[in-house]
Amino acid sequence: MLHMLVARHGPETCPASRPDYREKYLPQFARLDEISKKHGVKIEGGWTNMPAHLTYILVDAPNAEVVCDLAAEAQLMNWNWIESLLPVITMADAAANAQRRNL
Repeated sequence: MLHMLVARHGPETCPASRPDYREKYLPQFARLDEISKKHGVKIEGGWTNMPAHLTYILVDAPNAEVVCDLAAEAQLMNWNWIESLLPVITMADAAANAQRRNL
């Protein structure tokens, strides 16, 4: 199941502008694949809106609990708040679902 994790932080904890946070959290980013595999989560992609201090991570995971475990171990919650964790489907799957409903 796909989940979109949306994390927000402020300028006061931004690794792009704060060397102390950059030094602390860049190693966690380097371990993200290792941590995700440990929790049975596949990272499908990640994006950021730097001016808004928002990060989007799309993961394929069996449930939201393991996504929360991933976020905790990767220390995402130490400098972000997890704004939302949303179950999502692809647009192709949504179109196929809509098509099936018309039959």
